[in-house]
Parts: sequence; C-alpha cells; structure tokens
Amino acid sequence: MALPININELLNGRTVEWERIEVTPQDEVQNTPQDTPQAEDTPQDEYTFLSKNKQAVRVLEFCTEYKQSNEIMSQLGLSDKKHFRKKILKPLIEFSLLEMSLPEKPKSPKQKYKTTEKGVMFVKLV
Repeated sequence: MALPININELLNGRTVEWERIEVTPQDEVQNTPQDTPQAEDTPQDEYTFLSKNKQAVRVLEFCTEYKQSNEIMSQLGLSDKKHFRKKILKPLIEFSLLEMSLPEKPKSPKQKYKTTEKGVMFVKLV
C-alpha cells in the first residue's frame, strides 16, 4: 500500500505525519469476472480474434495456397518474426483457421501455411 507521504519533505529531514488505516475483512475487494485480467495471448473465440485483428484476416485471404511465413510477412509489410508468430500465426493455427504443411515439424524452415475450410468460412463472416 502506498503511503501519502511527500518524499521530498522526508528526504529534506522534515517531519512527516501520516494516518494509519485499518482494513477489516468486509472492506476487502472481491474480484469479479470483469476485474480479472484476461491473458493477452488468449483470444476468447475465433470471431472475436478476427474482428479485432485485421492482419489475421489478411493472412487467411492471402493463404489460399500454401505460403511460407516470409511470403506472408512480406504481403503484410511486417518484419518482426516473433510478433508475427505469436500474435497472428499461433492463434490462427490454434483456432484451426490455418493449417501447416508439416504439422509434425512446426519450426521447420520448409514450413508453409494454408487457410482451412473453417478459415474460409470465418473470412466470409468478418
């Protein structure tokens, strides 16, 4: 808990007065669902993710055939591979909107990505 003290006065040797505050159990704040922060990397559902992430929609529209990640990033004008994988590719794959050509080797340099049928349907909805 932060104390209501002017730190400059304290550092200059002046006497600082403050008041003690007692907290009783009924004063404690309970977290409600809307107070609980959501994990930033976990979108709620496919539709919400796509409606908030226009770049993800562009990936789905672009990947009608298998494309390498560098081709997709170039199409979007992105250069940060870590951000691209974490914020765009990973959720699209987890929601089964994008499929990998080599699912058994997710980090293969030969990996390519293609929009699934489910992804095509979601693009039409958004």
